[in-house]
Amino acid sequence: MRAGNAIPADERLWVPQAENVWFRPLCLNVSQGYWMNLLRVRKSSVLSRHRHPNPVHGFVLKGRWHYLEHDWVAEEGATSTNRRAKPTLWWCPRGSRK
Repeated sequence: MRAGNAIPADERLWVPQAENVWFRPLCLNVSQGYWMNLLRVRKSSVLSRHRHPNPVHGFVLKGRWHYLEHDWVAEEGATSTNRRAKPTLWWCPRGSRK
């Protein structure tokens, strides 16, 4: 998949989440209790420790990131999963643009 096809150029579609961090909602399914979104990080950043109410499945469109708790690094084209209720601390290293 080419990232250019999935990442919108229109800045109005991005919701600010934290400094240098935005998300874009893609699907909010209230009847089955799940959602899908794109996450965009423009500078080296740490997302605060958090828990997910359901399993998380990710796909890296551009750049790289990793959980500080693990040695594994997700780079462009990688997939990731995180089981429900496991606390994580997400980090996007310097030089990772998105």
